[in-house]
Amino acid sequence: MYLFVLAVYRGDDPIIYIDYVKNYFFNFLLFTIFLSERVKKKYQVSTYVNFIVVLTLIQALLGLLQYYIPEISDFFKIVTYERYGKTELAIAQQFKSEQVVTGTLLAMQNLSSFLLLNIIFLGCIKYFKIYKIGNSVYWVIIFSIATMLLTGVRAPLLGLFISFFAILWFANKKLFLFTTVIAFVVLPILVTSISSLIEYSTTAAAGNNFENPLIRILGIFAIFDSNLLGNTTLSRSMELIQYLFQNPIFGFGPGFIFSGYSFSDAFLILLTIEFGLLGVFILILPYIITLKIIKKKCTEKEYTVSVILFITALSQSIVNEGLWTWYTNLQFFLMMMLLLRVNVKNLNYKLKLA
Repeated sequence: MYLFVLAVYRGDDPIIYIDYVKNYFFNFLLFTIFLSERVKKKYQVSTYVNFIVVLTLIQALLGLLQYYIPEISDFFKIVTYERYGKTELAIAQQFKSEQVVTGTLLAMQNLSSFLLLNIIFLGCIKYFKIYKIGNSVYWVIIFSIATMLLTGVRAPLLGLFISFFAILWFANKKLFLFTTVIAFVVLPILVTSISSLIEYSTTAAAGNNFENPLIRILGIFAIFDSNLLGNTTLSRSMELIQYLFQNPIFGFGPGFIFSGYSFSDAFLILLTIEFGLLGVFILILPYIITLKIIKKKCTEKEYTVSVILFITALSQSIVNEGLWTWYTNLQFFLMMMLLLRVNVKNLNYKLKLA
C-alpha cells in the first residue's frame, strides 16, 4: 500500500513499484496462511528435511557436471527475461566462458544463493541438534560449497563467511572473538601475497570473464587492498551514499539509479536510495514479524537458526538482490514454516501483529 501511494504521489507507474516486491509479499502471504491452518496432527518433519537434502545434492552434483561438461548448461540458460517492464539479456549470455554453472535454476547467482541458504539451514539443524540428521549431510555441504565456488559468483561466498561468523557468535562468543582476531591478522597478509591474482579477478569480473571462476571469486578480498577498492561493492556504496542523504526517508523511486548501475552492484544501498529508509523498513517488516513469531512459539535454538538464516539471506542483498529474489525469499519462508512444524504445540498458533 505504501509503495502504491508513493507511486501515485510521484506520478509513476505503480506496476513498476509492485514488480520489486510481488514475489516477496506472495511468499509472506503463504507463511501467514500456513500459520492460520488448523492441522490436528504433527507433520513428518523428516520428509521435508530429506527433501531439502536430496534437492540440494541434486543441484550441487548437476552444477559440478555442468562445469566439466559445459554442453549440459545449454538446457538451463536464460536467454532473455523481463525486469521491471524491460526485456533484458540474461547475464549468462554475456560470459566469455562456456562453463556456466546454473543447476536447473537458470542463472549462477540463483544456484549459488539457493545452495548457500540450504547448507546453512542443514548445518544449523545438525550443529544445534534441532533435528536428528545423519553425518552424510556433511558430504552434501562439501559438494555444495564446491559448486558454489565453480559458479564464480562472489556474493554467496561473502554470505558464507558472514553466516559462519554468525554461527560462531551464537555458538561460542569466545571462539567468535578469537576467530575474528585471527582473520583480521591473517587476511591482510594473504591478500598481499596474492594481490596479482586479486587484481586479475577484478578485471575478469568487469569483463564478465568466467574462464577461471575460482580466481574470479578472489575479487571478494579486494576490499583489503586500497589499490583495488575502485572495483568493489564497498567503493560503489561510498559513491552512492551521497544520493541517500539527499532524500533519506522516501527515496527517489525506481529507475533513478538502476539506469546507471547493474542490479548486482551494491543492491541494498541502491534499494535504499530508491525507496528510502521508510520503504526498506516496510519491506523488511514481514521478516521482523516472522522472527518475532518464531521467538515466541519455538525454542531458543530454533529462534537462533531463524536469525542466522535471515542474516544469511540479507547478506546476499549487499551485492545483488539476495533477500528479494524469488528463490531465496521462498526458501526462507519455507524454512520458517519447517521450524514451526518441529513442535506440535505450534500447530494452532494464531497470527497476531500487535
